[in-house]
Amino acid sequence: MGKGTTQIKDALKNQKLILSILSDGKWHRHREILEKTKLSPTTLSKHLKELEKGIVEKRIDLESGEYPYPVYYRLDESLAIIRGFKRFTRPCLFTLENRLPRLDLYVYQKFMGELLLQYLIEFSENPKKQEELFNQAVEYFILEDFREWIQALKETVRKLKKENVNITEILKEELTRYKEESEAFIEGLKFKKEIGVKHE
Repeated sequence: MGKGTTQIKDALKNQKLILSILSDGKWHRHREILEKTKLSPTTLSKHLKELEKGIVEKRIDLESGEYPYPVYYRLDESLAIIRGFKRFTRPCLFTLENRLPRLDLYVYQKFMGELLLQYLIEFSENPKKQEELFNQAVEYFILEDFREWIQALKETVRKLKKENVNITEILKEELTRYKEESEAFIEGLKFKKEIGVKHE
């Protein structure tokens, strides 16, 4: 029997909480993660085990002299390097003063496009080994950011509406311009490709 929607949301929420602690790329002791997340030991262990399949590394300190041996976790080293040891947390650019949501689209696409290509490079080097890392990285560092960004845009629309701004017309104009600019960009790529072929 599959997981219900509530269970999936809870799992994502808990795993995101764990990753917020590990996002600095440093090793964190199991006990520390337990204290900071306030999850039960069973729940924490379950989520860490799932994350170990992809974006989280585990280390057991056999030389500590302690027993039981201390267990440490961190964000996968290659992934941590790609992320620059921090999450992408820029504010929404679409504000009461700046009524150009296209800027958000362009900035978001540039950042996430670069990130996705980096993940694809990691995946291409060893697809079998990197598959779960790729899936989890996309879920937590691309799709999750995308969801948060969409909510930020929605809240801006709500605020503008309360300010009696004709937000619908602004968005319609932005959509038209965005389509035109996208088409021009694609045509520009086609032109460059044709020029490249002619010069070969």
